[in-house]
Amino acid sequence: MKKNNNSESGFTLVEIMCSMVIVLPMVILIMNLVPTMASLLQKTQGVTIGSYLSSSYTENLSRLIKEDSGSMSTNYSQSAVALSSPYDGYARSVSDSFDINIKTIQVSVWRDLNSDLVYDLEEPGFTTITNVLYY
Repeated sequence: MKKNNNSESGFTLVEIMCSMVIVLPMVILIMNLVPTMASLLQKTQGVTIGSYLSSSYTENLSRLIKEDSGSMSTNYSQSAVALSSPYDGYARSVSDSFDINIKTIQVSVWRDLNSDLVYDLEEPGFTTITNVLYY
């Protein structure tokens, strides 16, 4: 009796098609997530840098006001200005309640995507509000 040595190794076309049907939706899903994740990363970076800059500027103003009692009568309001390097593309504005007994200072820092120096809703950023009491 002769042994039949007709066994061929490899995948059939049906097996390859089935694996493509299983793998292709996962590849498409991952490809759609990449732009979303990049956009989310950019927004998160803008909020993080805005938070840092806003908080540090607010702390500097608070320290200045507390060290000099005459500065309670100073108005610290500042219209929006573009920040310099290394924070190119960011802007800052400051508003002051201009009350002599208690100052409410609001500092906003945002990534000015359209360079119009206006804090728009789609622009990532951060606002810090602090009160400084006269004592």
